[in-house]
Amino acid sequence: MQLALLLFETTAALDPGEQVTVPRAEPDPSTVRVVRESLLYDGRRALGVLRRGVTGAVPAAARTVRDPVGALADVLATARSVGRFVQPVSGTLSNLMTAGASTVISTCSPSISRTCGGQPIRSGAP
Repeated sequence: MQLALLLFETTAALDPGEQVTVPRAEPDPSTVRVVRESLLYDGRRALGVLRRGVTGAVPAAARTVRDPVGALADVLATARSVGRFVQPVSGTLSNLMTAGASTVISTCSPSISRTCGGQPIRSGAP
């Protein structure tokens, strides 16, 4: 509702002779100013990342000292997960990707056989 009040005039119309004050436009910032503000912003973000990294490193180091085997297991699990994520796809199990949409659609007739491509159709109703 408040946004609508900003978008639409809620007061009486201006008299034809009344002057409207036009706000002063800010001049376009110079290239140097834009670059400086960008570098300051990036610097603040980098310091935030560094600060969070340092404050998180102390508990992580303490956990590693308390449970080195568990910490190593976590590192290995993370490395395996990243490896699975970035490995190239060797094949797909999707009929849609291997046979094409028209083939999959033509083999699906749920009203007749309740199967789609040889696989039973699972639905909410029995």
